[in-house]
Amino acid sequence: MFLLLSVATFTLGGESLRQAVGSFGIDRIWEIPLALIGIDRQPIYTPLGFLRDLFVSILIVHMLMRMIPRYGLAIFAVMLGLALFQLTEPLIFRPTILLFLFSGALFASRGVRLSEMCQPRYVLPVCAAAVAGLFLVSGLSNGHLSVLAQVENLFLRIAMIGFVLLFTAALVRALPNAKPAAMRSPIFVTYLSHGIMIAVLTKIVRAAGLDPLSSEWILYYVALPAILIGFGLLFDLTIRRMPDILQMVLRGQTG
Repeated sequence: MFLLLSVATFTLGGESLRQAVGSFGIDRIWEIPLALIGIDRQPIYTPLGFLRDLFVSILIVHMLMRMIPRYGLAIFAVMLGLALFQLTEPLIFRPTILLFLFSGALFASRGVRLSEMCQPRYVLPVCAAAVAGLFLVSGLSNGHLSVLAQVENLFLRIAMIGFVLLFTAALVRALPNAKPAAMRSPIFVTYLSHGIMIAVLTKIVRAAGLDPLSSEWILYYVALPAILIGFGLLFDLTIRRMPDILQMVLRGQTG
């Protein structure tokens, strides 16, 4: 499905096939597989790029597992520096994926469980500090690709993760008999649909007069993951009512 969507992007946006191919730096036909898979560049289809960086990050963290108990904080500091100065390309195009994945491994090595991290008494102060830091740094970075801009991006993602943890904890409390495995399908549908949904929702809030440089826009962006998960749940329920063949095409499984 990812490869089909990658090929489909060639002809989207009103471009000819030749223009679309050239826009991804493909000069020769044998470079198309590199652009599809993302060997030495960003993959054509954006969600595939997230998976690519996730796979590479998992391999790196796995190789470092034995070093984490003793050198975890030092390794984290190095990864933080690489993320802030954008020094991981072309191995990883989104260094925050590696940074946060390693953070999870570091917490796990210290015996910190995800269920503990979801507690509001821990998450709320972190979210508040991240949002405060975001407001402080956003006025200094001016949106440029500088270290300050990367710090702003880091604060933003910490706030978003905190909000997702709060949303997850609330969902678990609201559905005490639900099994976590039951969320695999809705979360996967959310992942598949999040790109287009962000584009649609952003157009709606901009049409409503929300300024991208305003504090309200930051709050919208922080709340966006929970909003997308809500749509993912709705889409998954809709897909489940479709014939099996359509379910397989849309989310890769039936039932």
